[in-house]
Amino acid sequence: MTAPALLLLLSVACSGSPAAPPAAENGYGERVAPGEEALDREIAALSVAVLKKERASVAGVMTRDVHAKAHGCVRAEFTVDPVLPADLRGGVFAEPGRTYASWIRFSNGASKIQPDKKADARGMAIKLMGVAGEKLLEGEKKAGTQDFLLITHDAFFVKDARDYADFFRRLERGSNPAWFFFGRLPWRWKEFRAASRLISRGKAMNNPLDGPYFSATPYLLGERNVVKYAARPCEPRPARPGAFAGSPDYLRLNMARALDPKEGAPACLRFLVQRRTEPAAMSVEDSRVPWDEARSPFIPVATITIPAQPFDGEKRTRFCENLSFTPWHSLPAHRPLGGVNRTRKAVYEAVAAFRHEANGETRREPEAGEDP
Repeated sequence: MTAPALLLLLSVACSGSPAAPPAAENGYGERVAPGEEALDREIAALSVAVLKKERASVAGVMTRDVHAKAHGCVRAEFTVDPVLPADLRGGVFAEPGRTYASWIRFSNGASKIQPDKKADARGMAIKLMGVAGEKLLEGEKKAGTQDFLLITHDAFFVKDARDYADFFRRLERGSNPAWFFFGRLPWRWKEFRAASRLISRGKAMNNPLDGPYFSATPYLLGERNVVKYAARPCEPRPARPGAFAGSPDYLRLNMARALDPKEGAPACLRFLVQRRTEPAAMSVEDSRVPWDEARSPFIPVATITIPAQPFDGEKRTRFCENLSFTPWHSLPAHRPLGGVNRTRKAVYEAVAAFRHEANGETRREPEAGEDP
């Protein structure tokens, strides 16, 4: 047998059982695979098991399963642009010019609290306040919040619930995460490239305010639009000497200096949407694939203003840790789409419930006007 034939045979033998016939696609490009709900329940249980096993409490506080290290939670204003295309006026963008009081949590992506110099993704979780209308989560129908979750790359590192389950099974067994990419044939090169870019972009960041950030996964906007989100600085921030480069917490320290009420200044980011204009090239179910900006540029729809403020006091830090963020804190007009988002619903709910119970805290959405 020739070497190429042998490699092909190994690839087929190690790639698992044949894939099930593709599920029917709905009007938004979603395909719910057979058995997906059971996989999502398994992943949620594995997430809590990993949290219990490896993320024991830090200084008496049970951390999140991912994005465990916060650089800080800051007050912000989220102002919808006064002029928007008619088809983008849905959900929180229905009223041009409207301003929402907001909280933003900046974080590292890792599941453990570690020095910022470690290769890692970064996160920007936005919570709008005073959002009227019934929400998607059963237990929080009357909540007045809308969340948008962003990371430092425009693609995700798993394709669907099957891959998500494989990833968490390996974590639960204590395997090195690298085995998810290279522990079987064929190797998961597309997933590895997405993870590598996510981490490298995060590692290059010196201040969480510098962006850019991306949703990576798709969402409904209004009744028909399928979009992805992003946030980018309104203007490039001026470079400043890296006075805190040697600190394990240089990202928080640089952001604190930038927002210092005496010496700093407000920060500004633009919130953008990218339409799904070419369904064949812009997958909803495969979040490993970025949507080409040349085919569909990001369109500004809102401005985020972060005033100068102190944010590292004890009360603010505790408030920050008690917040829960999920793409499913959402109006139906911003419903998360695709398999990765469906899995996140089960995982985030299970982890948030466990974390709050472990910390002896009541899980609730904050009210407009709270400012610890």
